Amino acid sequence: MTTDQPPPSSRDELLYAARKLAPYLPPDLRREVNRLLRQAHRGQAVRARLLDVLTEDASARAWLREVIAPFTRESLLSGFTPLPGEVGPISARRRICPEPDCDFVFTVRHAGQKPTCPRHHVPLIPWGQKHPAQRNTASGGKD
Repeated sequence: MTTDQPPPSSRDELLYAARKLAPYLPPDLRREVNRLLRQAHRGQAVRARLLDVLTEDASARAWLREVIAPFTRESLLSGFTPLPGEVGPISARRRICPEPDCDFVFTVRHAGQKPTCPRHHVPLIPWGQKHPAQRNTASGGKD
């Protein structure tokens, strides 16, 4: 793998970033990173130590964050399939006081809410039961 190519998988993102960053590191840090990269090439497990070494330097840490971020996001989302259908808030049910002289309205937003009219102290009813002609426009037909 050359240093100009992105890694073939998210497992290689740290090694890729280390190869890209190594020439720009201070000499001592560069030697240590190159040594760890050679060990990785031989199949040794060096990822934890390499991450420790690269994050010792503040500028290297910031650069590493920028280089790895796209691959980390991709790896976190790989295999994720969103649910079918439209994304967005669900329609909430509108409730209204059943008393003829009261138009207190409450929108149920959570399961289990049992709203009551603060004036008449009676349970609210679905909007469409009091205003059948406006049922589809007021609540989206979801009552």
